Amino acid sequence: MIPFLKRRSIHSLALATVLLLTPTALSMQRTVVRRVRFPRGRTTLVLKGTIVNNAMNQYLLNARAGQTMSVQVTSPRGKAWFDVYPRNDRGALDDSAEDVQAWEGKLPQSGDYVISVYSDEGNTRYTLKVTVTALLISPSHAQKQTNRPKETSRRIS
Repeated sequence: MIPFLKRRSIHSLALATVLLLTPTALSMQRTVVRRVRFPRGRTTLVLKGTIVNNAMNQYLLNARAGQTMSVQVTSPRGKAWFDVYPRNDRGALDDSAEDVQAWEGKLPQSGDYVISVYSDEGNTRYTLKVTVTALLISPSHAQKQTNRPKETSRRIS
């Protein structure tokens, strides 16, 4: 009868250990990074996601200097927030692009931009809307391009 009690105690101890370590393992979830591209001819993306255990979802998208980016996140009870920054220079945008639910600004440099969506208040679903305006070519610049002489090739003998 004593071996049965020892075995039962060991199982109870193992179960208690697993239960104590489970919250730690769940809270150490990785950040999910996803590259997104605008469909041809579109300037707006709508992305839906879920944040679990205060983890973070990151979206990586390419844009050019001079374009205007607009980002909005909506979630039940306003639990989701985001940051926007150039991939290699987190300080390039002002503080208004951190810990926000809506932001718009002119992009200072060309390259990849990161949008980090997170929640400090537990699990939540969210919808992220990202708009990047197309760079407009001024009429005078467009005319210069169309009035350029055509290149021709000639064979020189």
